[in-house]
Amino acid sequence: MSQETEAAGEAGASLSAQEWKKRVDNASDSGVFDAHACRLSKFPEEILNFKNLKKIFLQNNYIETLPSEIGNFPNLAILYLQENKLHDVPPDLGKLSCLSILALHGNQIRYIPRDLGHCQSLQVLSLSNNRLTQIPLEIGRCNKLKSLDLKDNPDIAIPPRLCKWTTLKSLSMNNNEVKSLPSKFGQLVHLVSLSFASNRLVVLPKSFAFLSRLKSLNLDSNLLTFLPLEIARLTAITSIRLTDNQVAVLPPQIRAHKYVESLDLSYNLISSIAPQVSALRNLLSLRLSYNTLTLLPPELGKLRSLTNLDIVGNRISYFPNHFSALTSLRVLKISRNEFKLIPDCVRNFTSLRVLSASRNKLVTLSSVLEGCILLEQLWLQENLLTSLHPMIGNLERLNSLNFGRNAITSIPPQLGSCVALTALGIYGNGLSRLPPSLKKLR
Repeated sequence: MSQETEAAGEAGASLSAQEWKKRVDNASDSGVFDAHACRLSKFPEEILNFKNLKKIFLQNNYIETLPSEIGNFPNLAILYLQENKLHDVPPDLGKLSCLSILALHGNQIRYIPRDLGHCQSLQVLSLSNNRLTQIPLEIGRCNKLKSLDLKDNPDIAIPPRLCKWTTLKSLSMNNNEVKSLPSKFGQLVHLVSLSFASNRLVVLPKSFAFLSRLKSLNLDSNLLTFLPLEIARLTAITSIRLTDNQVAVLPPQIRAHKYVESLDLSYNLISSIAPQVSALRNLLSLRLSYNTLTLLPPELGKLRSLTNLDIVGNRISYFPNHFSALTSLRVLKISRNEFKLIPDCVRNFTSLRVLSASRNKLVTLSSVLEGCILLEQLWLQENLLTSLHPMIGNLERLNSLNFGRNAITSIPPQLGSCVALTALGIYGNGLSRLPPSLKKLR
């Protein structure tokens, strides 16, 4: 059996011997070897002598070990080995002086060699979803490191000298059972993106306020009981995620985030929102679903840029008149509340594409939607509706309508004018027949 045939057999049924040879030959000429998702169980020996290789893509295979010769690629800049079955990493990786991106996530690695600290060109290091318990201090010598991903290593500890790795711009440590951050965490002054979701954080260190360049913050699924004051000083931030915590109040300090575009506080215990929320003039998306809100402050009506408002799962029964100014809204989700009528201000939401109002106490669907001519999805299931207003025929772009589990006994023939309609939910009503006009629908 030829070497090419053996290699192709090693790669599995995904590649023929001819295709395998073509990839190897191409790597010799181009400096790029791509054998991702080829069912490989070992590192290809054929490329070990290709000193000119700059990029190696071997992700999504079954490789268990790496040869010591892995360090013999003096020009290698990108090495993708994610989603394999690696248990360890050879020290020889530290010889790759030009390596800038190393992806090892989705393996079974328990130990990272100190020698990796010799990779002075390393900028991106992805080690998520492994079995690591610690990161060697020597990684701090990689003085160009910008992105470090350690999420989904449940037993890992925060590197003792992490705060000195000041070149970092992106850090992710989701789902790692972290209970606290180092007191000097704020020394990471170049951080732009930070994610510590699914940990056990209760408070943030005071130095957190020094992360003046931070734009994206994810603290979902922790144990925070209030919006940390340290966050209020992060005036450059544009995205804040604090879902699934125990926050009870959206405080006045929220006004400091005048550049924030996305704020997600779903699944908390929020019962009140400070009127200072009106200062968030750049806010595009506000998610407050599954809290304990009974009303919303009129000041929310000043958020003229808002395109997405989600208040699902609260106890709200009306919108203040000031909400009529929210004319940029494209998505409005008010399901699982206590609305008896679609708020009258909705008639001004001329940009609205999605309206979710299921599981309320709606008793009638008035002409309030007649101005929402761009509406594409309307969900009204599990209410107390007995009829649909004829104006629904004006919604020419409507492609999905669900009014299942109401008490509707007839459908207005005007619904047949909704020529874009492709999904219609009518289950659980008292309908005996459909109007002939619906036969025209696709």
